[in-house]
Amino acid sequence: MGYVLRFVSNCRRPRSPDRVKQAHLTVEELRQASEAIVKVIQQVHLGDEIQRLVSNQPCKRLGNLRPVYKNGLLRVGGRLDRSKLPFAAKHQLILPDKDPVTRKLISALHLEHLHIGQAGFINIIRQRYWLLNAKSTVRQLMGNLPTSRIVPSPPFAVTGVDYAGPFLVKQGSHRPKLVNAYVAVYVLKIFISRRGMVQQILSDNATNFHGANHELHELYRQFQDQQTAKKIQQFCQAREIQWHYIPPDAPEFGGLWEVAVKATKPHLKRVVCNVKLTFEEMATILTEIEAIQTRVRCTACPAILQIHR
Repeated sequence: MGYVLRFVSNCRRPRSPDRVKQAHLTVEELRQASEAIVKVIQQVHLGDEIQRLVSNQPCKRLGNLRPVYKNGLLRVGGRLDRSKLPFAAKHQLILPDKDPVTRKLISALHLEHLHIGQAGFINIIRQRYWLLNAKSTVRQLMGNLPTSRIVPSPPFAVTGVDYAGPFLVKQGSHRPKLVNAYVAVYVLKIFISRRGMVQQILSDNATNFHGANHELHELYRQFQDQQTAKKIQQFCQAREIQWHYIPPDAPEFGGLWEVAVKATKPHLKRVVCNVKLTFEEMATILTEIEAIQTRVRCTACPAILQIHR
């Protein structure tokens, strides 16, 4: 679009020295190009609102934004007219959410700002644009759900495992000492006994254990140990179970068990507080939490919680 506008401008200049011939677009040309694109998008999706503004009629869809129409562009109104901010910063361009060009712009900004969180990303967009239905539009930037999340299958045919903690529990009856314990979504044999055979197991990538608490070093060592790996493989192969590590920085792959962990912690904080429980007491409370989650959520997909020393 920038080069198209330059071509049109050069055609209007009869003298060759007056024409712009440099290879790259200038900042001003890029700004004009983006505004020209937004102008077209607004005419397509918000043409009726623009017509109402031009004829001094109240807007239907954009009334809360108090829109202003200047130089062929629809902008947010507001109460910053006396501010010393630049005009474009006080009155952002209104951007419809359903246009494919808008989606491309959002994706480009998302990558440029290193996959920033939703609230921060909306603030970045609003430095120049006012995106309609911003929250719902930005939320859709998540990647496609994995096949295991959307293909019908028996309960727990595909399941995941994660750790939460550490929690301090008392070990021993005579002069008990405090040791770290970690809550896991399930223990494989117990889980299978309760819920039936699984087909796939998902867990965090093993490299994540590098940065874990030193108490988990032994667990990481077991994952790397050839003999242990062989035992896990033999156990899974005999039962036709596939073990997969989810990709790093892919929250949509582990969202289900992350939700289970998130739902568990408030119960522990409210009931246990700072009291140091024994291993058996902690296991009892986790079983009660499991029962609560079963009733609150769905009998087909409760959080299965076990405690590990």
